[in-house]
Amino acid sequence: MNIRIALSLLAAVALHAGAQEFDKVLLPIAPQRVEGAFGSAWVTELAITNLSTTPIRVSRLPNCFPICVPDPLPGKATVFVPNLVPASNLIGQLAMVEKGRLADVAMTLRSRDTSRQSETWGTSIPVVAPNDLFSRTFGLSDIPMETQFRATLRIYDVNAATPPRVRVRYYEVHPLGTAAVADELVAEVEPSFSMPLPGQIEAFPASAEIPLWLDQELLKHNRIRIEVEPLDGAQEYWAFVSITHNVTQHVTLITPQP
Repeated sequence: MNIRIALSLLAAVALHAGAQEFDKVLLPIAPQRVEGAFGSAWVTELAITNLSTTPIRVSRLPNCFPICVPDPLPGKATVFVPNLVPASNLIGQLAMVEKGRLADVAMTLRSRDTSRQSETWGTSIPVVAPNDLFSRTFGLSDIPMETQFRATLRIYDVNAATPPRVRVRYYEVHPLGTAAVADELVAEVEPSFSMPLPGQIEAFPASAEIPLWLDQELLKHNRIRIEVEPLDGAQEYWAFVSITHNVTQHVTLITPQP
């Protein structure tokens, strides 16, 4: 067997074994620095606080590669993780928290446009615990499709060991002066997902990123809503829509509610 392949297999086995000692937490946007549209420059940072008095193992990966917080994180301590480098084709990451200790940890994920940071503190992005994931149809409502906004749908499957399958439906909605009738179905698709490499499945979710603002059919409607239907029955899916103003670059998030 090729030595490189053997080492990769050993690393994957070790990673999987280590993951059994942790609970996965989805970071929908990885801590990173990226250049955006219209001169924007985005920085996403993660703050992790140990609320308890006893140390907790909290890490991006069980083996803390390439960057990790102190292992273990001391009691009543906060650490900032400003600049992790995500896999190039993926849009999120999985943080690892010592199994059974999720209630003892507070995480804040914040994204800001540094070219306009004097105007806003940025946008808080949900950190998604296992109980917040969906196995049933869930919805995202009240999404504007006016040309001054860029709306992007992002869908995640935290268990990339199995092929993700979802059906996405887009409906037109009318916010004012409408009768209580069924919303009109505009489109229905099964999106393709970007998949992590085999050795990365414990660290990265499968993900799909859909720029709604480039869809000519959706742009015919001023306001829409979205249904995401998992097709495999597994409780491992989550999604949100980001809405960015083209001039101010201010971001609004639409997230699924129970």
